[in-house]
Amino acid sequence: MCTGLCFTSNDKMYFGRNLDLNANNYGESPLIAPAGFTMTYKHLPAKQLSTAIVGMGIDFQGTLPLFFEANSTKGLSIACLNFPNNAYFPTEVMPGKFNVTPYELMVWVLDEFDNVQEAKEALQTKVNIIGTPVCEQMPISPVHWIISDAKQSIVVESTKEGVNVYDNNVNVLTNNPQFPWHIENLNNYVHLTPNDSVKKTWTKQIVEGQGVGTGSVGLPGDSTPQSRFVKAAYLNATYPIMKDETANVARFFNILKNVAMPYGSVRNLQNELEFSLYTSCYSNETNTFYWNTWDDFNVKHITLTAKNTKGNSLIKYQK
Repeated sequence: MCTGLCFTSNDKMYFGRNLDLNANNYGESPLIAPAGFTMTYKHLPAKQLSTAIVGMGIDFQGTLPLFFEANSTKGLSIACLNFPNNAYFPTEVMPGKFNVTPYELMVWVLDEFDNVQEAKEALQTKVNIIGTPVCEQMPISPVHWIISDAKQSIVVESTKEGVNVYDNNVNVLTNNPQFPWHIENLNNYVHLTPNDSVKKTWTKQIVEGQGVGTGSVGLPGDSTPQSRFVKAAYLNATYPIMKDETANVARFFNILKNVAMPYGSVRNLQNELEFSLYTSCYSNETNTFYWNTWDDFNVKHITLTAKNTKGNSLIKYQK
């Protein structure tokens, strides 16, 4: 599962996610792929990165960054989230298109484009997201993507109908069903408001709220993708605009912690615990990547500087 989020404050974007998995995670850690690192693609020519990229991911044999979410110094960010039973990736190369695998797509987008609009135009018509695995031991993950900059956000879903690109006006993404369903479902919660209800008279009986928060009665609180989408969209829309980076990072973590899956609260059909392993947030104002983990709420960070944004090797940090 997972929840992706972004918002813009004073023309600066904050972008990140919760990663929800079982305890048998992938050994992910904060990574930097510096400008100058050679990205080797399955179906495209190898290319030195033109921008530094930071996020959480897997350093695969020192040759390939497998990011869960990634952010560039250009101000463009992207995250992949689980999309089982809906994601479909053709296995045949399509001549005349950019044939990019799901695990390469994030790096390719961040390296090739400066903003969401450029990426959107290419993804709609020029890209084939091809289902070639990294290796036999690592099958393709069924995912979809949220891509954002300070001006707009989109969702990209590859299904049997093709590559679908949707405007994301709520700046949120979770998992199943397909994105248009989530947007339609928000209409069922149009009554929600941060303002408390006022007392009313029903026939001759006065009824009134018993405590604060009555305007949000009916806001979902479970861990299903549908409920997390509604709650994250509502909190993102109602949280007041903050002024400085410290307050905005706090805003980001406060929202995502409200849709996190606490340890012990969810067991999947294999009787495995699923929970929010980490929460991340990237600020494109200071090029800083923040994160904390389920068992350590101290927020750590990495800032992209002249010392770590250029090179030919992946830089791996302790989580």
